[in-house]
Amino acid sequence: MSKFSHVTAWLFDLDDTLYAPETGFSKHMSKVQHQALAGQLNIDMKQVKPYLLALVEKHGGAPFTGLFKENAIDMDLFIEEGFKLDHGMLSECAETVSSLNKLHGGKFIFTNSPKVHAENVLKTLGLSEVFDIQSIFDVTRLDYDSKPLKSSFEKVLIEIGASGESCAMIEDSLPNLKMAKSFGMTTVWVHGEGDKPDYVDYAYTDILTFLKDAAKLS
Repeated sequence: MSKFSHVTAWLFDLDDTLYAPETGFSKHMSKVQHQALAGQLNIDMKQVKPYLLALVEKHGGAPFTGLFKENAIDMDLFIEEGFKLDHGMLSECAETVSSLNKLHGGKFIFTNSPKVHAENVLKTLGLSEVFDIQSIFDVTRLDYDSKPLKSSFEKVLIEIGASGESCAMIEDSLPNLKMAKSFGMTTVWVHGEGDKPDYVDYAYTDILTFLKDAAKLS
């Protein structure tokens, strides 16, 4: 039995997973979001990061969860302003599209970003046909419960009607993979650096290397 033959649902993180961190897109996104938050909160840019870290410490998950629970900003306005991004840093990879299409089973996006961002990134990467709107589990769809909160994973599993043991989670974030493993998921770490923790089943240098391996073994 191959290492991915039991997988019937593939859960993909979006940012720094379906594209390489080296694109600089995530850093660009953080800068735009920090500018938007500084404006709404009326604070200096250098105060934004400590503010967000405090929200994560208090509420868990990703900053979106704390921002929502604190009700400190206009969330719709923040999504509008914080995700006006230059997508020119990203490009379509025909091999990635082809390899994703070869995976057997359901394919889903599980992201701490809002739907509009996921749709824009997937369109730029040429993946809109691989992941349709119903397969995108974004932070707004999950009522602002974000990874690695247990509740966010529970909601996704209920909606897709799958057990953790039948899922593979493909991520760049170790805390998210640690929570995925607690549900019995097969955990795949991409674009990671350093030693592989025991809760990570497989590590790959990039998404395409993983996809080529999984497509022939699933």
